[in-house]
Amino acid sequence: MNCPYCKTESLPDATKCSACASWMVAHPPVREWTRARES
Repeated sequence: MNCPYCKTESLPDATKCSACASWMVAHPPVREWTRARES
């Protein structure tokens, strides 16, 4: 599989490019986050 942005070759099951760090899937995984509480 080739990265659509930098054209480097990656593993067939790769979801993120190791060269330019762009997502190579249609829908990148959603990551929920919370703000750290101030103490």
